[in-house]
Amino acid sequence: MLRQLLCSLLLGGGLLFTAETALAEFKPQVESSRLLNPTVRPGSPLVLELTFANAGEPPTIQYNGFIHLERGDGSQKAKPECDGIVSVLDFGVDWWKTGGDTYRGTYSITIPENMPEGERFIHTGLWLGETRFCEAFIPFTVDADAPESARITAPPPTAAELAERQQRLNSYFTRPDAELGNANYAFALQQDGRWRFTDKLNDSVYYSNLARPAFGLAAFGRNGEKRTFAIDNLQWLENSAERIRFAWTAETPDAEAIGQLEFTLEPDRNDRTLHVSWRQTGGDWELTDVIFPDESFASTGEEGGVLVIPNRLGILMYATENLPSKMSWLTYDGYGGLSMAMAGVGRNGSGILLWWKDADTALTGQRSWTPANLPGATAVDLTLSHKGKQGEVYLVNVGSGEPCAIANAYRDGARAKGFLVTMREKYGEHNPIDGVMSFRPMALYNFAPNTRWNETDQRKIRVGYSFGDVADTAEFLKDRLGLDRVMITIMGWIHRGYDNQHPDVLPAAPEAGGNEALLDCVQRIRRLGYLIGLHDNYGDFYPDAPSWSEDYVQRMPDGSLRKGGVWWGGQCYLVNPTASLQLARRNLPEIKKLFPLNYYYIDTTFAVPLSEDFNPLNPMDRNEDVRRKQAMCKFARDLFGLFGSEEGVEWGVPVADYAESMLFQRTKRQSGEVLAPLFEMVYGDCFVICEGDRTLPATPEYVLDHLICAEMPQAIFNKAIGCDLSCRIAGAEFISDTAIALQLEWQSDHGSPKKDYPIFLHLDRHGSNVGYKESALAGSDFVPEPAPSAWQPDTPVRIAPVQLPLDRTADGYYDVMVGMLDNGERLPLRRAVDLGHTRYLIGHLKVENGKLTVEPPQPPAESCFSRLDGNPEFSYTNEGFLMNLDAIFSPLMARTRDFPMTGHRFLSPDRKVEQSEFGGVRITVNYGDEPYDTGRFVLPKWGFCIESDDFLAFRADSADDRRFSETTLMTVEKQDERLVRKVIYGDDAAVELRSSL
Repeated sequence: MLRQLLCSLLLGGGLLFTAETALAEFKPQVESSRLLNPTVRPGSPLVLELTFANAGEPPTIQYNGFIHLERGDGSQKAKPECDGIVSVLDFGVDWWKTGGDTYRGTYSITIPENMPEGERFIHTGLWLGETRFCEAFIPFTVDADAPESARITAPPPTAAELAERQQRLNSYFTRPDAELGNANYAFALQQDGRWRFTDKLNDSVYYSNLARPAFGLAAFGRNGEKRTFAIDNLQWLENSAERIRFAWTAETPDAEAIGQLEFTLEPDRNDRTLHVSWRQTGGDWELTDVIFPDESFASTGEEGGVLVIPNRLGILMYATENLPSKMSWLTYDGYGGLSMAMAGVGRNGSGILLWWKDADTALTGQRSWTPANLPGATAVDLTLSHKGKQGEVYLVNVGSGEPCAIANAYRDGARAKGFLVTMREKYGEHNPIDGVMSFRPMALYNFAPNTRWNETDQRKIRVGYSFGDVADTAEFLKDRLGLDRVMITIMGWIHRGYDNQHPDVLPAAPEAGGNEALLDCVQRIRRLGYLIGLHDNYGDFYPDAPSWSEDYVQRMPDGSLRKGGVWWGGQCYLVNPTASLQLARRNLPEIKKLFPLNYYYIDTTFAVPLSEDFNPLNPMDRNEDVRRKQAMCKFARDLFGLFGSEEGVEWGVPVADYAESMLFQRTKRQSGEVLAPLFEMVYGDCFVICEGDRTLPATPEYVLDHLICAEMPQAIFNKAIGCDLSCRIAGAEFISDTAIALQLEWQSDHGSPKKDYPIFLHLDRHGSNVGYKESALAGSDFVPEPAPSAWQPDTPVRIAPVQLPLDRTADGYYDVMVGMLDNGERLPLRRAVDLGHTRYLIGHLKVENGKLTVEPPQPPAESCFSRLDGNPEFSYTNEGFLMNLDAIFSPLMARTRDFPMTGHRFLSPDRKVEQSEFGGVRITVNYGDEPYDTGRFVLPKWGFCIESDDFLAFRADSADDRRFSETTLMTVEKQDERLVRKVIYGDDAAVELRSSL
């Protein structure tokens, strides 16, 4: 079925030739096969090198190759359909030369985690329709003790192979028939279509597809059929030093002309840019795709070849790293697509930028082993596929192979497209959003039944934060923590709660206080000088919404409604952006009238892939989708002053100010490739971004992830309840060989609890619970006696002992963790160690030789950003963490706001030490286990330094040749011509550093 589907897609729904007819002239064969790791672990990749040859004529249609992992002993090869397939990989075979030339490819196929150990085999070959041919069967072994596949590297070519490949490369391009260029670059073109791009600044030469002598590919369609042709045999229309124009005709093997194109190549914008454009000028078939460049700009690992891919925040695809792979990304296609319509390739000292305007353009990056026509062990190349009857792409000779330089060079193109609008251009001298600390409290939880959120038959509803709670906590941030720049987005405020009944949001959730309480909340927060906004959604439509109408919903090609996700409110459907704007115009002015907001957030706008809408009432292609969504964003921004959404995409930059979730890719390490903040290199001075998850007091990697991007983390919004709670272990004893009794002592300062909050008590092995890791060997949830509402202020209270299971006969070391709950929301404690998500370490239990002892809590190393020696009450808590973030990030962002990222590099071979620059500000971070010496600072694991003319911050073991008595976190800032030094923790003698700035 898979093969039938792929064949149908490739040939437009109808076969142009039968396999028997085509194979009469095309005679492929498998010349050799080799497994680089014939014994492989379950869950690991198997690396296969295949070499094909063709003893006949070139193929006249596109075949596909297949690679199957199959069970058995190979006896299935006589059957027309493969049995027991556990993995499938398909690869295209669309152009082979005549004769004995070989065509080699290296493929990686991941073995399923659950594949049993034993002998298996790979079944490979070619297929067309129901016909398989040119087959081979290669045995391999699945063994849990096999070496790690990560250790597999590309086999080094022999001297003879290198010489042969170099000879092929030298003979690929012989004589230019047309040429454009200047002192920076030269683009030369032969009549058969092959081309050469020369970076004159670095004497570096790039070529078109070395296996396909053509300019690129073009596909035409008619009546459900589709044919693809190599763009060769060019007919010159203009061949001058200022412009190259050529015509090309697509002809079938029987010389039928089905389409004509015209291409124009000319310098554009500056002396480093070449503009390539095309359009269909004739023919009965319609141009559907142009592929240019096609597997071009190939660069070897020996040259330092790397592809610059703006997938989300950005990735780098190095020729020398990871296994062979071929990946594609569609422009503006959500998490799996490109956030910017650009790409690049770099090699030693040289770099090429490509950028385009069409949202339907797709980028493919390929990493290959043993490239047949390049003198190297590995290589990368890239391909752009453009849809429609016309198109264009810009090629820019950057003059540097550094990914940051390539991304910086795109700013000119981003400006030309109207996307690059800086924060200074948006706001002038007063930037209301840069440097703010973002919080997102949830008001009303409402889970529809029979979903992954709620597997019961009954709806589940609870209030997390009342609107009064939100205002109380905001005042606590200002009055107790001294935070001046804060942005609060209230989620779940709408009538039926978070992700329910959109777009019918009013009135505000009565369970959380209704309109009156929300108005009071907004007014109180505005008086603090904070930004206050509401979370909304005009992309998802829920069928139980009172204003539900299928007319507003996008349609699939078959006319069915386009489904969205299944969220808290159940199955939703995607709204056409024209209807989204209509609904926003209906709702937002009324919301603004009710609540004096100075910020608004509309979810999913930038995160959801662009789409076509086949609804005849609102037909739309993907480019129109951009324009309509921009109109909605602009409407909201004009109304409220500031606007934000989920994820980040460049078309949102001129109509928005903030996006969360983009740093997810980095904090969650959501890529097998090298992560690089490319978006910051282009739009760092235009847009504020953060991760969608929360940075916890014990997630130091998250802090470094934000530091390298000079972006403020999004943190936990702990509910303020009007008193300060603390807890300690007052005693512990075995009451049997299998159980202990724990005596807890609580205290409520500055007031008493308003409710009888329940307590949870957890016991787990030492070090098992840090950051987002939560587990428990034993635990208990209970309302303490005496009840919290009876506790007297500033007076210790010993509650009734709590029994937990614990084995007296097994020695061990355990962490004791507690927390207090208000309707499911965890409440903050003081004088305890927040391990993450408001779960507090209050001590350790040691079992040795049947004896039980209590030890005071020792903060884990991961708590290195929440320690606050000057305020023991908040030290190691989320509140102390917020104060430290403010001390580090607010001065940093004030100094980086006018610059994109202007420099980025990895300082250690394992890329654990990373450095970025924003104008005159340099940031260095160390993720590695080993200390790193910058020349000025020695940075421990999770250490950093920020250096500028008037601000310095570091977490270091030494600075300016002075060794500290312990790791020290410190800031130095020039204020009114005087230096203000603050040691947050560590060696107090650090204030004596004289060469701080």
